Amino acid sequence: MKPVKSILLFSALFIISAQLHAQRLIPGIEAGLGYRQIHYGRDIPIQFDPQFSVVSGVSLQIPIGTKGFSLKTAVLYTQNGNGGLYAVTYPQDSATHCTRIHNNLHYLGMPVLARYEFSFLRLRCFANAGP
Repeated sequence: MKPVKSILLFSALFIISAQLHAQRLIPGIEAGLGYRQIHYGRDIPIQFDPQFSVVSGVSLQIPIGTKGFSLKTAVLYTQNGNGGLYAVTYPQDSATHCTRIHNNLHYLGMPVLARYEFSFLRLRCFANAGP
């Protein structure tokens, strides 16, 4: 049953994409992978493990007035988090106590960007700007 649902979903997305493109609206799919490692100063007894993050979502580009300019918006899901070892040494008994912490963070973002497309040495380039 899953292959049928996937085919129907992609067919619907294709039809919607064709309709939006006919109205000069350009739909898109965005995905990315991030890597981060957190470091604190020597006075903070936390050692974080490196983590990967995932970003995915759908976007819509709306051409405006002048050639090359457009507005772009998206609905993006971001999965972040961190985890690591937290060590505390108590002065009373000079013993070090450790515990592992882990935070899972899930975000839903809706950026609105100004976009400019241009050509540079046979390459099609663009720049996005926004908050």
